[in-house]
Amino acid sequence: MPSPLLDLAGGPDTLRAVVRDFYDTVFADLMIGFFFRHADKERLIAHELEVALHALGADVPYTGRPLRAVHAPHPIMGGHFMRRRKLLADAMERHRLPAAA
Repeated sequence: MPSPLLDLAGGPDTLRAVVRDFYDTVFADLMIGFFFRHADKERLIAHELEVALHALGADVPYTGRPLRAVHAPHPIMGGHFMRRRKLLADAMERHRLPAAA
């Protein structure tokens, strides 16, 4: 079944490029990059792409650990989350994804 939201986002290839761009920025970021210093970037990209594809209506399962368990050991504060959100918005803008309506 086609996914109108995924089509609006440019399809899987565009979404993959956005997620890669986002994680390249996250890993280098001074405010939140330290959370990822021991992380496998390619694994994170794969799982983030699964989450995004599923959220946009693609028939793609999430194969990672539960998100609550993954994030539990990290002291994530509101400012960290807002920084992540900003970096994602910037990546989406660089790839010309449409803004939320």
